[in-house]
Amino acid sequence: MQNKLKQINQLSEKDLEKYLEKKIKNINGLTFKFVSPSFRGVPDRVVIFSGDVYFIELKAPNKKNNLSALQKECITAMKQAGANVCVIWNKSQVDEFVNSLQNN
Repeated sequence: MQNKLKQINQLSEKDLEKYLEKKIKNINGLTFKFVSPSFRGVPDRVVIFSGDVYFIELKAPNKKNNLSALQKECITAMKQAGANVCVIWNKSQVDEFVNSLQNN
């Protein structure tokens, strides 16, 4: 059990991104790296599935509760503007997100 917990906590943000990409590709969705040179704090990824767009901020499990003030502000503003935005911390949350896409 401790070994598995150790593996979860050692998962990098890059590993989580690759996992999200694979899961979205498996359901015929699209995912893009999102970079905004003129505005910092935007989420890492854009996911498009069945005509809906989602902005995803990915954080490694060992960085839990480590959103910067700028990221929090950006996510709040995007949600207030009606955007679909979520923060994902681990593979099980990726799985939950993908399942929610398929069940809508």
